[in-house]
Amino acid sequence: MARHGICEKLITDNGPCYAAHDFEAFAKEYEFEHVTSSPGHSQSNGKAESAVKIFKSLLRKATTDKKDINIVLLDWRNTPGETVPGSPAQRLFGRRTKTLLPIATKLLEPKIVSDVIPSLMDRKRKQAKYYNRGAKDLALLSPGQQVRFKRTENGLWLEAVVIKQLNDRSYIVKATDGTIYRRNRKFIRTTVTRPHVAFDFDDISIARPAVVNSGTNGSLSGSSSSRPSRTVIRPAYLQDYVTT
Repeated sequence: MARHGICEKLITDNGPCYAAHDFEAFAKEYEFEHVTSSPGHSQSNGKAESAVKIFKSLLRKATTDKKDINIVLLDWRNTPGETVPGSPAQRLFGRRTKTLLPIATKLLEPKIVSDVIPSLMDRKRKQAKYYNRGAKDLALLSPGQQVRFKRTENGLWLEAVVIKQLNDRSYIVKATDGTIYRRNRKFIRTTVTRPHVAFDFDDISIARPAVVNSGTNGSLSGSSSSRPSRTVIRPAYLQDYVTT
C-alpha cells in the first residue's frame, strides 16, 4: 500500500494472517474495508484462485524449459487481456514495461488506458448470464433454523443451527457439538427434524395360519406349500418403518 496507495476494499480468504488481531488493527488504522470469502468455497475468491492457477502453470513450464521465472512473469504482465483493454502493466502503470522482446521506445511512453471499468462490467455481466442459465436462487435462512452443513469438501453433512447471516451467501452455523462454522449457502441444506415416534406393537395384528391336519404320511393337507402363508396387517403410521 505504500507503493500503490491504500485501497478502498481488500478481499481475501480466511488465512491465519488475515484473521489475526494485528491485521484487523492494520485495516482500521489504514481505513480500508476488509472482506473475507466463504471458507472452503474457492469460487467466491475466484480471481485470486485463477491467478494462482496461471502462476503454477507458468512455473511448471519455466522449470521444464529451464527459463528464468522472473522473465516469464514480466512477459505475462505485459500480455494484453482478451476482453479488457491493455495489459496488467499498462492498467497499473499507465505504460508498457520493457522486456527482452524488441520494442519501439515510443511504445514505452505513458498512455492512459481507457474503457477498463466498462469492459470489466461487461465481462461480469456475460459471465453472470451464462452461469445463471443453470443456477437457481436458494432460499434465505433465518437464525435458529435447523440445517445440515458440509464440514469439509469431502465430508459428511452434519446437523447444525443457523446463528446469523453475514452476507448474501454466507452464514454462521453452530454444530451439535457446539463448534461454530462459517459456510457458504451452497454447503448448507435445510432439514426437517422428525418427531420421535413411539411404536405400540400391540396394535400389530398377525393373522394366524389356518389349522391344517397332517396326513398319514406326515405331509400338510390343504396346502400346496410346506410353509404356511401369513398376512400382516399394519397401522398406517408404521407403513414407512416396518418392512415385510
